[in-house]
Amino acid sequence: MSDASPTNEPRLLLASRSPRRAQLLREKGFKPHQITPDFQDPADPNQAFDQVPEGPEAALYLAEHKAAQLPDSLISQFPNSVILTSDTVGVAPNGKLIGTPETPDQALAMLQSLVGRRHTIATGVCLRLPDGTIESFVDTASVNLGQVPEDELLRYVGTDQWVGKAGGYNLQERQDAGWPITVEGDPGTVMGLPMNRLTPLLTALGIPREPHPTATD
Repeated sequence: MSDASPTNEPRLLLASRSPRRAQLLREKGFKPHQITPDFQDPADPNQAFDQVPEGPEAALYLAEHKAAQLPDSLISQFPNSVILTSDTVGVAPNGKLIGTPETPDQALAMLQSLVGRRHTIATGVCLRLPDGTIESFVDTASVNLGQVPEDELLRYVGTDQWVGKAGGYNLQERQDAGWPITVEGDPGTVMGLPMNRLTPLLTALGIPREPHPTATD
């Protein structure tokens, strides 16, 4: 699961496959050691577990569930590391959780339900500290997706850019493509980690930072 040696133990362990989460941390000057966890993000969080709470609290529940599933062998391998797990969910205007599409038809239906409306993105963060205690929180951002022509939606879902993305889109990619998307709150929350809240928390925990050309507090 990891190639780090015990003599060079990382201070921050990111238990996530997401390259974007790792990049968000690096942009703030952190140097996370990324591992591939054993768990899989559910495509439909509404059906993933029996007791997932409604709304944004679902993201916190799933992040804490991931932390609880960390194997003892991993924890013992990195006894001095802070281990970060996270989960991001969307909440549709009708209050239902937005999952990750598995087919182009599902991606199109999700995007059609969001166009011209405001929805919420929530990211839950769970930190397992070296002494075994847990610190966790959930952060939300409001996203408004303006009108996107139907032919543009069809062209987009004909690519693979929607694959593995909650709601079928990545904020920065779609903004760069010219889609009319605005965010109230931390853009990092939409992209996978609420860095406005997470950065000072990691700093307070003693996680070292290095100067980075794009790093801002």
